[in-house]
Amino acid sequence: MGTGLWTRGDSKDYDAWADMVGDESWNWNSFLPYFRKTEHHFSPLDDFSSKVHGQDGPVHTAAVISSGRHYPLREPVKAAWAALGIHQAADINDGSQLGLAEIVEARTKGQRVIASAAYPLDGVTVLHSTLVKRVLVSTLPDDTKVATGIELISGKRISAKSEVILSAGAIRIPQLLMLSGIGPTDELRRHGIEQIVESPHVGKNLWDHLSLPQQWTLRYPELGASFGSPPFKDPAFMNGNPLDWQTTFSVDTAELKDALSHDSGIQIRRKTHF
Repeated sequence: MGTGLWTRGDSKDYDAWADMVGDESWNWNSFLPYFRKTEHHFSPLDDFSSKVHGQDGPVHTAAVISSGRHYPLREPVKAAWAALGIHQAADINDGSQLGLAEIVEARTKGQRVIASAAYPLDGVTVLHSTLVKRVLVSTLPDDTKVATGIELISGKRISAKSEVILSAGAIRIPQLLMLSGIGPTDELRRHGIEQIVESPHVGKNLWDHLSLPQQWTLRYPELGASFGSPPFKDPAFMNGNPLDWQTTFSVDTAELKDALSHDSGIQIRRKTHF
């Protein structure tokens, strides 16, 4: 969820993760009740909100049009995509992002809803300027490994009453796991870290989240799609991102793989999926 946008992943990704770890609790249908529990959702476009969205959660989410923002290029852009064969999808968060989908945001009165506002930190102790050194792991009699707490860089140890949750991002989480002895054998050995759990994929397969912003000069400025032009002076336009649609569609994988191979100098296997 970036810049206030509220976008779930594709259901196929969740189902693939469940298959990968052999645990059905990671699949889309298992996550859906938690998605719904999080949301207080509204959109006049949804005919099946009770099945996909929640109305009793702390995070207020809504489609752009439900906020009263009618941007000047909304319909022309929709028509342009339709001319290319990309038509409006029912819901960007229903498990399939293919098509032209209405942007959904997490905002209240124009303000982005952040976790600390949606979930008050009552009873939570926050340690600032504190660096975690590693996760403490104990071995049960049946040789099962269990995380029991953390050790700070100062040497202080904090025991967990229930569980240890790592929430440090795509780079710091694998770093912390490997510092804790959880990771690929060769990498841990190279840094002199005693291995506790062999997990060869830790630290691998990081994908960048790419964004390519583009600015265009309109042939017909009277459309009023720019800040300051008469049609763009509705105060409601400032209550969120000046966006209407998110578009997702498939591409010719053969051409894409050839381009990646040419740019990277590495031969991309034909069976790679995008």
